[in-house]
Amino acid sequence: MRAARALALAAAAAIAAAHAGDACAQGAAGDTLHSQQHTAGSDRVYIHTKHYTYIREACKVHTSLDIMPVMHGPHRRNNPDRTFYPGDALAYRTGMGVEGCSAVKSCPVEVPGGEGECSAPRVKCSYSRRGGCRPSGFEGLAGGGPGSESGEVALPTDIYGPDESYRVAKRAYAMAEVTVILHGKLHTGYHTFASESAFPVRVLDPGLSITLSHMPLADAEGHTAANLDGTYYVWDPINVVHEVDYAWKTERIGTISATHSKAHGILDLVQELECREASCTLVAGGIRSYDPLPVAHGYAGGSSLYNSSCAVGATLDPASAACSEYHARHTVSYTASVRNAVTGTPIRTGEARAHSVAEETRPLIVRYDPQFGEPYAYVSLADAAREEGDWAWSKRHVMAVRYLGSAGGGQDDAGAGPHGMRRALLNVLDYEGTARYLTGEIGIGVALAWNATGGPSGRDAERCTPHDAGLVEGALRLGRKPASAMFTQASYGRAYLEYPISGFMVANGADTATLRNTVLTGGFGGHELRELVSYNYTYPRARFAVPASVALVGSGGPAEEGSVSAEIVPTAVAGAFGATEGPSYLHDRICESATLESGDAEIANMVVSDMYPREMRVDSTTPRADYVLNRTGVSFTDVYALAAGSVAELGSNAIYEAPSSYVFSYGATRAGESRTRSLTAAVLFTSPIVEIANMDAGNAIDYAVSCPQCAHTTLQARPRAAFGDVVSVEVNGKRSGVSCSEAHGCTVSAVKGADNEVTLTNAWGGTARATVFVGAVDADEGLGFDVGAAMLAAVIAVAALAAWRLAGRLADMVAAR
Repeated sequence: MRAARALALAAAAAIAAAHAGDACAQGAAGDTLHSQQHTAGSDRVYIHTKHYTYIREACKVHTSLDIMPVMHGPHRRNNPDRTFYPGDALAYRTGMGVEGCSAVKSCPVEVPGGEGECSAPRVKCSYSRRGGCRPSGFEGLAGGGPGSESGEVALPTDIYGPDESYRVAKRAYAMAEVTVILHGKLHTGYHTFASESAFPVRVLDPGLSITLSHMPLADAEGHTAANLDGTYYVWDPINVVHEVDYAWKTERIGTISATHSKAHGILDLVQELECREASCTLVAGGIRSYDPLPVAHGYAGGSSLYNSSCAVGATLDPASAACSEYHARHTVSYTASVRNAVTGTPIRTGEARAHSVAEETRPLIVRYDPQFGEPYAYVSLADAAREEGDWAWSKRHVMAVRYLGSAGGGQDDAGAGPHGMRRALLNVLDYEGTARYLTGEIGIGVALAWNATGGPSGRDAERCTPHDAGLVEGALRLGRKPASAMFTQASYGRAYLEYPISGFMVANGADTATLRNTVLTGGFGGHELRELVSYNYTYPRARFAVPASVALVGSGGPAEEGSVSAEIVPTAVAGAFGATEGPSYLHDRICESATLESGDAEIANMVVSDMYPREMRVDSTTPRADYVLNRTGVSFTDVYALAAGSVAELGSNAIYEAPSSYVFSYGATRAGESRTRSLTAAVLFTSPIVEIANMDAGNAIDYAVSCPQCAHTTLQARPRAAFGDVVSVEVNGKRSGVSCSEAHGCTVSAVKGADNEVTLTNAWGGTARATVFVGAVDADEGLGFDVGAAMLAAVIAVAALAAWRLAGRLADMVAAR
């Protein structure tokens, strides 16, 4: 008995030492997956009978178990949640000891794929006589087995799943003597205790999956290289992104690996990218000048680029094998598997316990056959004036068109189309420009280039009709260089083309210019060249703006304080088409004409929205306002009625070139005094318009007396510069009906031998005054012949001055043209 107690104490010490070693090992490894200690036994035991039973020996049996990770290089061969994949490994350390027991049995460590459980020892005896039985199945009354054990175990590669149970366990049995009072007598028997420390090993189903998606690239011009309905054209890069996923994918890099294989039929695999880190950004591209596209992936994800091998210039005739074989739905399939990198064995997954999963995508390659309505060309009046002037040919040329979609109906393509969610590329201009002048025609050697694109919008500043069907804002996009434009889907659009011919037209004295333009697709969708639309456009011979200003001045020159304003409204002119109700706006007439010419109300909306605002009002808090007067009004006479039954039938060019007449309303405020002036004038858009507002009462007059020696003397009164137009003349308080000219001023009769007070009033109420004394003439002076000579000289001088000014104006007009 003393030997048994000594063994028990030694075993307990061994357990303590083993735990101390485990603690050290745990501190060194920095991780323990599982730690458990278990003790069984008792000082006394109560059996549920009528008899009182107690243990004569204080018997306790101890077990302990620590589970540690096994490393493969820097990586652990287990999951962060203490689960495992088939083929993973773990390390264990066990301990065992007894205290005060008669005997002990230590079972081998139970591991997955090991020997299994050991059976409990049995005691075959009765309590019929004292000491009448002995236990069996123990290692010996003093046997204890090893105090501690350690080792590693690799999980089998063919186990998995939550429906199977695996574990690591350490079990030990101990026996103690028991005294029982039976029929008033003491009897001796034995009682068995079992201690077990265990760790359930859960082996995961990886839940392997592979997902496929399409991520279109952009071409060198920035256009998306796929259709909005998910289809592709020949030569489009088909960028398939795959993502492989399974539990603890990122955390198990280095010990669990994923791979995939693919099949893609006749499609060329141009580029293949695979992420072999926890996360990375891969750049897909390098096919027919398509832009690289960075895509973020997790481990085992990546991109694959496919493309048809149809040669450039090959026909799209369905009977041709060059391209038509690609006009179909292609199957691209991916098969993913996951392996234990240490054992090299595949890990089963899924309900059928297969080693891989499969997924496929079926890109549809369709014929490129874009369909368009008739294009309509015009000039963008909203463009600011250029250096060469504001002629029609100094503005951008605009092509408005309706894209209907690309016709389909090929193999595997549902419906003959046109399919509205498929794109069209406009990247080639085949054009010719000619100018006509008096002696014939001449070619225009100026380059036509893309400038911008746009589409109709419900937010357009001007909309001449309420029609807004089929609009997709932003459906036509310009390339980034720019060298091309693309319709992303069926809609209306307008392409702005830079054709700077104004300098050429002025230098060659040309009257009109005609552009013949064909828009094509080049090197796209299986075509070397594919014509889209063509049209001819003759520019109107018209200027659309003239600089104008209104300035407040005083008797001493430009005013330093004050404010001015101007409002310009087209006049309502009764002509061959009848009197208009209110102002005759260019916008309304062009709306009617564009609607009739194009046959499309939405195109007319685009034309009008490319015009400058129809209303014009200028307000300034300073004494001067400079602005640009746009051609917003038009007038028609009987001459126009000979060519058409309505204004719209005249055509847009005739409307642009029609005369313009306006009502000008000017306002001026100075020193608390406000004045207004209104006038109606025809504007030729050839020279600047200047309005001088002079409200002062102290303007000076330059005067001269003609032939003081004559019997009938006249006084020439002319106000200083910036006085403005003279509207009334008073001499000595009486209004005179004389007319005034800018060159000579006002000529009035003077009273001889008296003071002559002359007062001139301008359109703004400003006045200029002077008092001139004209001396009397002696009666004996002969003056008749002298008067005639003087008058003749004056007439000649006036005629010469008028001819000089007229010649100057004509020269200005020619130069402006």
